[in-house]
Amino acid sequence: MSRPKFRYNSAIVSLHPPDPALRFAALVESSDDAIVSKSLEGIITSWNAGAERIFGYTSEEAVGRSIRMLIPPDRSFEEDIVLARIARGERVPPFDTVRWRKDDTLVDVSVTVSPIRDESGAIVGASKIARDISERKRIEAELADLQRRLMALAVAAGSILGSPDAEAVLAATINVAREVFAADGYALWRVDQHGAWRIAGSFGVSAGFAGRVVSSPPSQPTIVRVPFDTPQVFEDVRAAPMVAHTRDAYEREGIVSMVVFPLVIRGERAGTMVYYSRRRRTFSPLDLQVGTALAMLVAESLTMVEVYDEQRRAREAADHARQQANFLAEAGTALSASLDYEATLASVARLAVPSIADWCAVDILDDRGELKRVAVAHVDPAKIEYARQLQERYPADPAAPGGVHDVMRRGAPAFVPRISPELLERAARDEEHRRIIRELSLTSYMCVPLMARDTAFGAITFVSAESGREYTERDLRVAQELAARASLAVENARAYAQVSQASRLKDEFLATLSHELRTPLNAVLGYTRMLRLGTIAADRTGPALDVIERNADSLRQIIEDVLDVSRIVAGRLRLRVEPVDLPAILQESCATVGPAADAKGIRIESIFDPVAAAVMGSRIVKLVPLPTSLRAEMVPPCFCTRL
Repeated sequence: MSRPKFRYNSAIVSLHPPDPALRFAALVESSDDAIVSKSLEGIITSWNAGAERIFGYTSEEAVGRSIRMLIPPDRSFEEDIVLARIARGERVPPFDTVRWRKDDTLVDVSVTVSPIRDESGAIVGASKIARDISERKRIEAELADLQRRLMALAVAAGSILGSPDAEAVLAATINVAREVFAADGYALWRVDQHGAWRIAGSFGVSAGFAGRVVSSPPSQPTIVRVPFDTPQVFEDVRAAPMVAHTRDAYEREGIVSMVVFPLVIRGERAGTMVYYSRRRRTFSPLDLQVGTALAMLVAESLTMVEVYDEQRRAREAADHARQQANFLAEAGTALSASLDYEATLASVARLAVPSIADWCAVDILDDRGELKRVAVAHVDPAKIEYARQLQERYPADPAAPGGVHDVMRRGAPAFVPRISPELLERAARDEEHRRIIRELSLTSYMCVPLMARDTAFGAITFVSAESGREYTERDLRVAQELAARASLAVENARAYAQVSQASRLKDEFLATLSHELRTPLNAVLGYTRMLRLGTIAADRTGPALDVIERNADSLRQIIEDVLDVSRIVAGRLRLRVEPVDLPAILQESCATVGPAADAKGIRIESIFDPVAAAVMGSRIVKLVPLPTSLRAEMVPPCFCTRL
């Protein structure tokens, strides 16, 4: 059986070499370390294969030259110290330094120097062992860099995780990314509600690149989630499938390499953290570790932000709902407080500001069918007069879509959640009007109709401006509820006015009827009493009886007239049209009031046109009260008209 052999570096030696000197020479020659001997003057006297590998010089190139050819000028003091200690017979323990290579690059080495003695013990030179510690230095540098990055992440965690504001988190994320990850550009991408990708925060890229909206091409399905769960490294972005249809943007930006980290936000891969390089770059494992740690930190922070935003929106929605409920309750109280609907609508407009609007206006149709603005309110009372002047100068365009006239024609609301600059430009009548519209800073708009029996009789307009509020569907429902309540209040007020008018007319009718009844009744009673008392001469008895009969017939006619009114209401009145002698009717009327006039000492004189002829009509006589100014001349105050 052969003896076992062991490999020592690159040399194969037996357990018991025959010559110790040969064994030592073999060890020196096969060592990975640089083993160099030099004189006390620093002249190289031996140079092994390890020295050739580390420093790049062959033995022929190095032997006979000064060791200082390897020492950078700023490190020459090290050689002075080494030679001084060697001259004193001291061994120089290992120390880390750098030395020049033949290709003018620096190499990290650990150097140990020992004195060389001759047979008499005199120091004749030095033996130097230089070990390449580049890998160790690289690892140490990576560890130090990792520690620095992790410390930066730990410090940044407070700023990233400690804020519920999305903008603050994005700004902190970009700042931390710049500190822990060396790159030329940074971008945090998010997918919006429409499935399009946008850069939410960036640094080191142009505004045009950062402002892009990236959607899937028509031939591909829309990607709304990141299709990978590990970092994606692209030393050449042209090979990245995710930028295939936007490659020109990367070329214009000069981006060559990039690494993409997915962001898992609320359990969904709904974002990425991307680092760009404008030169070809190989990203190290340490880069990937740090990038992954930051991505996890950012994703957790964005998750907290979204949860907080949801809770905040829920609280705001609840507060807003309470405010709207309170507003509707107050508006209901105001609507029921008065039967003057114009004053009521004005109070409602004032209540709407600033509860649900910065501007509020109410328009209704007047008796002539023309649109009339009955109320306008603004958060700044000083601007109300300005609004009135603006309305007079630029009245509402009846043909404008979404305007008050259009809302009333359709009987349906107009709703613009966000007023775009383009919409304002189209609405401008002239340059001055355009300037005024811009100064108003209009943000959102609602116009709801006021309805009665399925017909619009007005509209309420709500406008958001200074507050920057954007109306939602819920706000529109509140506006419609307010309009419904206001419509009911106006309808009730108008109904009350009609009832009051009917009551007044009823009272006037009863008053007129009492006069109508009293006049012939007075004639009947007057002539009857005069006949009973014998105060009428015998030759006037016949005419007196005629008067009594005629007025009794008038009483009957009045009763029939009242019945005719009821027939008119029921739609069953029939008129008997025949030739009517107007002078005769007037003579009969004068005879009816004659006794009362005689009792008051009033003389009634009748003057008729001798050519007056009969007219076609119905012989229905109605006695109407005279104006107050004539009552002193005639008792009872009446005059005759023909229906």
